[in-house]
Amino acid sequence: MDALPALPVAVPLLVAAALVGTAPVCSRRLADTAALGTAAVVTVLCGALLVSSLGAPVVYWFGGWTPRDGIALGIAFTVDPVGASLATLAGVLATAALTFSWRIFEAVRTLHHGLMLVFLAAIVGFCLSGDLFNMFVFYELLSVAAYALAGYRTTDPGSVRGALNFAITNSVGAFLVLSGIALLYGRTGALNLAQLGQALASRPADRLVVVAFLLLMVGFFVKAAVVPFHFWLADAYALAPTAAGVLFAGVVSELGLYAVARVYWTVFSGPLAEVKGLRVVLLIGACATALVGGVMCLLQHHLSRLLAYATVSHVGLTLAGFALLGPAGDGGAVLYLVADGLVKGSLFITKGIVGSPWSSADPRRFPAAGSSGSTAASWPLGSSEPARRASRSHRPTRPRRMDARRTGGHTTARRTRRRPHRRSAGPARC
Repeated sequence: MDALPALPVAVPLLVAAALVGTAPVCSRRLADTAALGTAAVVTVLCGALLVSSLGAPVVYWFGGWTPRDGIALGIAFTVDPVGASLATLAGVLATAALTFSWRIFEAVRTLHHGLMLVFLAAIVGFCLSGDLFNMFVFYELLSVAAYALAGYRTTDPGSVRGALNFAITNSVGAFLVLSGIALLYGRTGALNLAQLGQALASRPADRLVVVAFLLLMVGFFVKAAVVPFHFWLADAYALAPTAAGVLFAGVVSELGLYAVARVYWTVFSGPLAEVKGLRVVLLIGACATALVGGVMCLLQHHLSRLLAYATVSHVGLTLAGFALLGPAGDGGAVLYLVADGLVKGSLFITKGIVGSPWSSADPRRFPAAGSSGSTAASWPLGSSEPARRASRSHRPTRPRRMDARRTGGHTTARRTRRRPHRRSAGPARC
C-alpha cells in the first residue's frame, strides 16, 4: 500500500517496454489485450488513490528520501483529489481509446500500444508529481509520445505536418517553462513545490519572481493552446489518429491549465497575493480563447477540425474558472474539466466510428444534416444500418458518356449505349 502512488506510472512503462521489445514475436491480439488490461489496471489504481486522498493528501517519497531540516532532496508524489481525478480521467480515456483501436483501427502495430502506454504513464506522473522539475520532465515525456502519435500515419503529409507544428510550438513552450524553473531554483535552491512556496512566502515578490511566474504561465499556456498560442492545435488534433485524439482533446490540453493553477496556489499565491490586475488578465485571456474557439468552430466544415476548435473554446471556459483565483472557481473549473474530457473523448470516438463510411469528413454530407429525423437521431448512436444506407446514397454515380452533335446551331446530347459483346460462333458444348 505504501508504494501505491508509484504503481500507476511504473506498470504502464514496464508493459510498454515489454511490448516494444517483443514486437517481432508479439501478435496483435496479445498486444491489444496487454495494453487494454494495463490501461484498465492504471484506472483502478488511480481510482484507489483518489479515494485514499479524499481525507488528506497522500505523499510518497521515492527511496525513503524524506526531507531533513525542512530541505527536500528526494523526489515525491503528492496525491491530492484534483490530481488523482485527472489521472483517473486519463486512465478511463486511454482504456476507451485502446478499445476503439482494437475494433476499428486496423493499421496499428505494437509501437502504437507502447506509445499509448508511455503517454498514459507520463500523464499520470505529471498529475501526481510534487516536484516542479519532475512535472516538467513528465510533461515533456507525454509531449514526445504525443508528437509520435500525432504523426503516426507517416504516409499522410497532413498528419506529419500537424505533428511537426505540434512539436515545434510546444518545444518553445517547454523552453519557457524550463527558464522559469531555472530562475526559481536560482532564487530558492529548491524544486519541491511545497518548499518553493515556503521559501517565497517569507519575502515580497520582486522582479525575478514575477518574471519566473510569467515564463511558467506563458509556457503552460502554449501547451494548453490558450489564445494567441492556439494555432498549432487544429492540425495536430484533427489529423491525428482517433485513438490519440481521444486523449489529446480529453485531457492533454487541460493539463497546461492544471499546471498553472497548481503552481500558482502552491508556489506563488503568497508573494503575488498583492499583485493587481492578474485576475483581469487571466479573464481576458479566458474570454478571448472561448470566443475565438467558438467562432472558428462554427466556420469549420471538417468534423475533426470542428472538434479541435471546440477544444480551444472549452479551454477558455475552464480557464475562466481558474482565473477567478478562488476556491469556488477552482472547484467549478475542475468539475467542468472532468465532464468536458469525458464528452470530448466520446465525441472523438463517435466521429471515428460513424465517420468511417464516408470518404469526406464534411458534416454537411452526414445524414444528420438532412431531413430524415430517424437517420439524424441514430447518427450519434453509431447505428450501422443507417450508415450503410447513407453510404450508398452518397456514393458517387457513374458519369454518363455523352455525344454532342451540332444541329441548327444548338448542341444536343444523347446517351451512348455499350454494344453487347458477341461471342464468335463455335461448336456447341454439351
